[in-house]
Amino acid sequence: MKNALRTLVLFFVLFAGSVSAQTKIGHINFQQLLSVMPERAAATKQMETHGKNLENQLAELQKDFQTKLAEYQKASTTMTDIVRSTKEGELRDMQQRIQTFQQAAQQDVQKKQQELFQPILEKAQTAVKKVAKEQGMTYVLDTSTGVVLYQSNESIDILPLVKVALGIK
Repeated sequence: MKNALRTLVLFFVLFAGSVSAQTKIGHINFQQLLSVMPERAAATKQMETHGKNLENQLAELQKDFQTKLAEYQKASTTMTDIVRSTKEGELRDMQQRIQTFQQAAQQDVQKKQQELFQPILEKAQTAVKKVAKEQGMTYVLDTSTGVVLYQSNESIDILPLVKVALGIK
């Protein structure tokens, strides 16, 4: 993906001389834009709270496991084979539930992140498109990806304009 994007940018740079004088190219550090959007702070806080809740639940499961494991280890020498086998099975089941919970929690965090940040991303992209159209730009390059091979002084940084469009100071 990066190579394709670099090739595309290189194409623009190499053939800039043959592009008509009406072509306007702008640039924006999209990550910087996202970092100053007020919605991002609220979404980040929600993600931290959600993650902390899942961590607390996991810690509770692990604590229960450690307690049962300690009880097993303490009493294992006096247990009959069938009781020992049953307790070991219970411990294995608990470990499996913990692993399943960890995997599910990881997927849940990713889903929550997508749910919270996708609208912010879409809002920023919409604002970039709006400003680019208002400014009559043909292309807008994202300088945060590190793919821009050359940036002349004639390239217009539209970050300040997009911030105004979003009402961000």
